[in-house]
Amino acid sequence: ATGNFTLSEDPIDFTTDYFVSSVDISDDGQHLAVGISDHSDSLEGQGQGVTFVSENPGADWTGVGKVDGADQTDLLGARVRIASKGNIAAASSRRGYISFLRAT
Repeated sequence: ATGNFTLSEDPIDFTTDYFVSSVDISDDGQHLAVGISDHSDSLEGQGQGVTFVSENPGADWTGVGKVDGADQTDLLGARVRIASKGNIAAASSRRGYISFLRAT
């Protein structure tokens, strides 16, 4: 693509997690899948993993879906992909399974 790009004034904050593992954006730039493989909702340790899907119909990103890994060492979200239209996202686990998020 050609053109001028500017840095967003309002970044999406994932600082409560260790690091973002994978990111994918839809063809129209309005849907984003973010995988955080070292995330955990429990206090027993990290590594469960999580994948978020957000959309940006206007000026702000809004969360529209989330899926957590099944177990503590799954590392779900190590790799994420989102469909060109943003209506389905897939997240892989280092334990050998894939989770899907679908728009409803």
